Amino acid sequence: MMYPLIMSIYEKTSLLGLRMSQLANGANTTLTQRELESCKNVKEIARLELEKKKLPLKIVRNNISYSVSDMIIP
Repeated sequence: MMYPLIMSIYEKTSLLGLRMSQLANGANTTLTQRELESCKNVKEIARLELEKKKLPLKIVRNNISYSVSDMIIP
């Protein structure tokens, strides 16, 4: 049975925290230079990556891995 994959607020918070930590420690962003112009800090960069579904992370539920780009973000 197929149903829409909806990201929980806990998954969203966890992903944002992890991504902000990665960016603060020097990880490259997945955004273009033009998209970065509106960002002032790593929190805004992480949120924009999530909004644009460019977050290079996966969510694992019940031993099944889901890409962020496949999910509905609340």
